[in-house]
Amino acid sequence: MRVPTTTFVATWSELMDTVAGSGEGIVVTKRGKPVEKPVAADLPALGTSFGCMRGRTRILDDLAEPVEEAGDADDRPAQWRAASGH
Repeated sequence: MRVPTTTFVATWSELMDTVAGSGEGIVVTKRGKPVEKPVAADLPALGTSFGCMRGRTRILDDLAEPVEEAGDADDRPAQWRAASGH
């Protein structure tokens, strides 16, 4: 489908719905010459986000222990200081 720029600007939302629904691209023209060809994005179907961070985090200490009094930042365990780069 060929669409002049003025029509595209005035009705872009409806045209994008048409492109997304049919999968067919459109050609936007300016003075009769093609200048743009929006097409439907080929995106994977989104599933659940459960487990999306698997393998990207580390537990550095036992989280079940009670938290001690807040002290100086240098009181942190050595492994925490190493992980934070300080």
